[in-house]
Amino acid sequence: MEVRIYSPDFRPRGVLPVLGGTVVLRHNNVSTFSIDVNGNSPLADRMDTGWHIGLYEDGVQHLTGMPDAITRRSQRGVTDITLSGRSHMRWLADMITIPTPAAGITAQGATSHYKASGPAETVIRNLIRTHVGQSARSEHRRPIIVDARGDRGSSVKINSRFQNLLDEARTLATLGGTRFFTRMEGTQVRFSQGVGMDLSRAVRLSEVNGAVESWEYSLKAPTVTDVLVAGQGEGTARTLRHVTGNPNAWGVRALVFQDRRDTDEAAELDQAGRETLEDGQETASITLDLIDLPRLRFGRDFLLGDTITVQVGAGTITDVVQSAEITWGADGRSVKLQVGPTQDEMDAPGWVKVVHRLRTSQQILHTT
Repeated sequence: MEVRIYSPDFRPRGVLPVLGGTVVLRHNNVSTFSIDVNGNSPLADRMDTGWHIGLYEDGVQHLTGMPDAITRRSQRGVTDITLSGRSHMRWLADMITIPTPAAGITAQGATSHYKASGPAETVIRNLIRTHVGQSARSEHRRPIIVDARGDRGSSVKINSRFQNLLDEARTLATLGGTRFFTRMEGTQVRFSQGVGMDLSRAVRLSEVNGAVESWEYSLKAPTVTDVLVAGQGEGTARTLRHVTGNPNAWGVRALVFQDRRDTDEAAELDQAGRETLEDGQETASITLDLIDLPRLRFGRDFLLGDTITVQVGAGTITDVVQSAEITWGADGRSVKLQVGPTQDEMDAPGWVKVVHRLRTSQQILHTT
């Protein structure tokens, strides 16, 4: 692992003496890092707030970003520094959608929305460029250049008002079948897009070929199956809607109350109930611990957003690489991978069908 540092104006300042660290790379999302550095180095001691880092391995740029925390420790004259932070994708995560990006934030129409339609790559490019990129208002502009590329991806639509910018871009990319990422070129941070490669035949990870060291999957029961949503009114005159869902084999029946005095529209009350059901549905997770093979190495042979095949026991997953946690230390490099329909605990419900399918495969294996 090589960690290059840059001053706030992106001028290169050298390579840090790294002791070890961990980076979590996320598909179409903010990546994070925690790096331990030899604090007795004069170069490491220069690292300060507002600086940038670039994390490289064998010439491959895994991540560029900025520290959120700098921790210095000293024991008997030996000093070490921990740099923890987020990738430059943070600039999207720290912004909201503005109905009219060219106008001031307080000059937006009472009911206006940011609207656009077209190929996913085009819609996302214009969204980011006008909100935080080179065409954004000065008070919102970040030092990021949005690449002018093509019009790849399926047709999508956006109708947004004061929503998280990154969440909206992720939704568009998922619907359109595209991917996006930030990277540094020279002294510039750039926002780029593309489409994942189908490597399901070329990249096959399993215990048999030695690529999968261990795996674990788990299911969690739903926490909500019924929602009583209360709208406006008092006593017997109050509007009540009963929204039900999340049938399950766990035997769970859980009724919750939701207070929505802000509306009396049946459609809005029903939507609120459905959202609560979604938050409380059955969830699952899958974790794979990988071993690097000469021809199957993450970051070189396959990337975030690519489709690969993983053999887990008697079951098979052929899906998108969603995240990779890479750790460097005295014992070398280790990789934990997520391959599936969704990413992270936020999207855990999306794993349920995959895990049920794998459980069925295991049951068939044990009965034959």
